[in-house]
Formats: sequence, structure tokens, C-alpha cells
Amino acid sequence: MNKIIYNKDNIIKEYTEGIESHIYYYNNNGNIVFFKCFKNEIQIDKDETILITDDVLENKRKKIEIIKDSSCFSDEVDILDLVYDKDGRFIGYTMKIDSLTTAKDISKRKMKIDILKQLKDKVLKFNENNIYIGDFNHNNILICGDRIKLCDLDNFRIGNLDFDTKSLSQNTYLKKGGKIDNIDNYCYNLFTICYLGNIFNPYVWQYIRMNGLPRILDTKENRKYIDEMLRCKNKEKKYLIDNTRKIIF
Repeated sequence: MNKIIYNKDNIIKEYTEGIESHIYYYNNNGNIVFFKCFKNEIQIDKDETILITDDVLENKRKKIEIIKDSSCFSDEVDILDLVYDKDGRFIGYTMKIDSLTTAKDISKRKMKIDILKQLKDKVLKFNENNIYIGDFNHNNILICGDRIKLCDLDNFRIGNLDFDTKSLSQNTYLKKGGKIDNIDNYCYNLFTICYLGNIFNPYVWQYIRMNGLPRILDTKENRKYIDEMLRCKNKEKKYLIDNTRKIIF
């Protein structure tokens, strides 16, 4: 995989900032690409930070090498080059700019359902290959015409290379004793509820207890399965998106 040395003069402007990285428009030999530059620390709240160690960066680098060579990721964002600083420390990578539209920008329910069905197909494919997405975030789902592509691939769990940062849904599931091979089923279903119900993820279980499922998902099958999920008894993988109510769009 090609390696390039970071040059601050090649940064055009910042595109966005995430929890663990900055993403910049970057001029790489005349080609404008995205450069994902990892932070040195993650701010959890005003009183807590997590340092990004060399071990974390090495975990990401190993995963990126696998992603670049694996056919499983051929339909996702195209990773281009590993980026190192002048001292030889791995600091990030470049990506092709496929789309600036994300699932967050979509408001029509019919389109949201189509996105979720495509996302489910990706979950099934990845899980069959011992790959887990974990953190389902609408900002990481790119809309490319009538298809979706995923980014933030470096934070997936690939084989024995673990997630680097975990979402609230992931932590909740694991603390309840949930198994890795079922983590995407749990987190994807919660994302489905949040995405179709316009619910802020940290409050999804509180919302469900007080209001039940969003109407489009409120079926007998889904109510039974969400109770199993609440108790982390969802041993059989089921997907709420497969049991939606027939509502006229």
C-alpha cells in the first residue's frame, strides 16, 4: 500500500471533525482527496480524555491494510494512501471523495427504508466474513446515487483486530454480556429505530419504554424481538426492518 508524508501546506480546508479525527480536503500531487487525520486524544467530556496510543494507531493501520486488499470492502469508500508524519509515525490515510451527501441528509421515509435495507445487506456480508461495523452512524453512510457506501472503516472490528472506539450501543450490549457475533444485529436494530423515529441514540431505550416502537416498526414480531434485545437474549438474528407496517408514504 502506498505511503505518503504529510505536508501541512497541502491541506486546503477542513471538511468535518469527528470524535477521533479531523477530515480535510487535501491536495495530493494535484488530486483533491479526503485526508483523515487521527487526533492525539479523544475528548469524552470536559473532565475526561482518552489518549490515542501508538498501539491504537497500529491497530488501525493493520485494518486499513486489510481493507485495501479485501473484496469485502470493494463497494465502500475507496481508501488510497497511508499518511505518515516526518518522523515516520502513522497519522491517518487518504480517501477518494465519493459523495458529500450522507444518510443524515435524507428525510423521506421511503428513502430511509431503502438505505436501511441496503445497510442490512452489508451487515450480512461483513458478518459472514468475521467483520463487524459496531457503530452505526448516519454520518458514515454516503449516498452515491441509488447506492450507499460506508466510511469510517478503520473503526470496524476485522477478525481479531478490535473496534478502537465504541458507541453507547456497543458498550451497553457488551456490558450486558452480549457476544461479538451478534453485536451488529443489536446495534443495527437500535440504529433502525433511531433513524426512522428521529430519536437521539442515547435516549432510544428510554423512548421505547415510554412510547413503544415508532409506528412504522410497531408490529407484533418487532415488539417481541425488542423485548429479547432489551434482555440481551437475541440469540437468533432478526432485523426490525423486515417487519414494517404497511403505511402509505
